[in-house]
Amino acid sequence: MNVKEVEDTFTCDCGFSWQRGRSGKHECADGLRAKVAKLTAAMNETGVRAKACMNAFEGIDTDRIAGKTLGEFLAGEVRLNKAEPKPDGSFGFTFSGFAIQMMAEAFAEQFKAAGAVNYLELLFQHDELGPLTVTMQRVEGLTPVQKLAAAEERAEAAEQRLQQPIKLPKLSGDGENDTDYTEGLNDGISQSAIYLRRQGFKVEGE
Repeated sequence: MNVKEVEDTFTCDCGFSWQRGRSGKHECADGLRAKVAKLTAAMNETGVRAKACMNAFEGIDTDRIAGKTLGEFLAGEVRLNKAEPKPDGSFGFTFSGFAIQMMAEAFAEQFKAAGAVNYLELLFQHDELGPLTVTMQRVEGLTPVQKLAAAEERAEAAEQRLQQPIKLPKLSGDGENDTDYTEGLNDGISQSAIYLRRQGFKVEGE
């Protein structure tokens, strides 16, 4: 038995401790068994953690991750391939690397899980910068802004068509010697003109 004294506290190497003036009688076996159990649990936890890390970094050379935190490793795995102006006046960047691929896979899973079709926004909270929005859009898809612009363009085209007068057949006969057929035809043309005007259309000749 090996005992260490710190001020008025005595501690046995089995883990048992007592105050000065009190009995230090104990069974070291009980304390040692407790220490062995604690160490075994810690070793098991370390083994599980080590296995998880090995699975996470499977296929990656050890020298690429040795001495680095996960953040440092991922930061070093980002490569800038291209930086160029875009037709809309903004500036575009193209990245590649292991970290970018991981992000792409994670975002794609979010996209599918959300049931998104063309477009998805994710809101994140950063301790320093505050709320941030990450926007995902399929290359062939449209954002809500683009969809709105397309709808407004169609509406404008429809409005322009509405402004063009509709040409109806000219009335037949002279109004005095019209047959029943001519009168019915003229009445149909007149009623059609009235209906079109009520619907907001212009009729040629107005």
